[in-house]
Amino acid sequence: RWQYLLDIIALGIPVTYLHFVTTFLGTNASRQMRAIGGVAVLLSIFSVTSFFKLGVVQKFDFYWINPGPLYLLFPVFFAAVISYSLFLLIRAYRREPKDSILRHQIMYQLLAAVIGFSGGATNFLPQIFNVFPFGNYFILFYIFFISYAILKYQLFNIKLIAAELSTFAIWGILFFDMLNKTTTNGYIESIIVLTLAIIIGTLLIKSVKKEVSQREEIEQFAKDLGIANEKLKGLDKLKSEFLSLASHQLRSPLTAIIGYASMIIEGSYGAVVDTQKEPIDRILQTGKNLSTMVEDFLNVSRIDQGKMNYE
Repeated sequence: RWQYLLDIIALGIPVTYLHFVTTFLGTNASRQMRAIGGVAVLLSIFSVTSFFKLGVVQKFDFYWINPGPLYLLFPVFFAAVISYSLFLLIRAYRREPKDSILRHQIMYQLLAAVIGFSGGATNFLPQIFNVFPFGNYFILFYIFFISYAILKYQLFNIKLIAAELSTFAIWGILFFDMLNKTTTNGYIESIIVLTLAIIIGTLLIKSVKKEVSQREEIEQFAKDLGIANEKLKGLDKLKSEFLSLASHQLRSPLTAIIGYASMIIEGSYGAVVDTQKEPIDRILQTGKNLSTMVEDFLNVSRIDQGKMNYE
């Protein structure tokens, strides 16, 4: 019976792993999950019939399934769903920039999955080829790579995981303690304590999740602010360059206006009538004022660009 139950639970491994991958990547795969989950349920039903297994046999100091005519569907289903999950990870890995954290997280996910599931899949060998499941211990590499990704690239939030594991451990201890009670009063007390622990633990997990969510939002706001700041710096640089270019373009006509106005007043083009001197002088003075303003703009542009020379 335990072997039958083990196979039913094992059918959920590829389904839950695919759900994990799609959730991790933010992929909407609800239809695929429903279809694959339905297939897993059907295989679970078949797994307790003679179509799936004829019983158990002892091999390699352990009890293994004596496969029925449809048993091969189990490893085929397992391999197909895991392969599809790996395909989603590989596709997301290739789309990510080389320096992104998500790319590194996906890389260690792939390493863990390829090595871990390749080793775990050898559990099908005794049933199909009468070969010892030599890759069982490869599953330890899955734990290693996932743990490294958690610590190095923040694959999961350690604080939230610690809170959940601690809470679940307390619930488990209290539950088994309740089962060991021999008196009615002790049984009732254990139920009350377990109920309070479940309520408090649930509130604790929700609080930690809220804190983690708020921190992630703040981090995202900081990233968005940094991106906006870089864009503003770029716009400011464009403004300074435009100001410098426009100021330089104004210099040439102003130089001509000031130069010719000065030459006319000095009589370089003949005698100037008294009634013409005042307007020409105004042209000259206005041109000089405008030239000073242009020079100020150029100085501001040089300061913004860090090209100002101080003596």
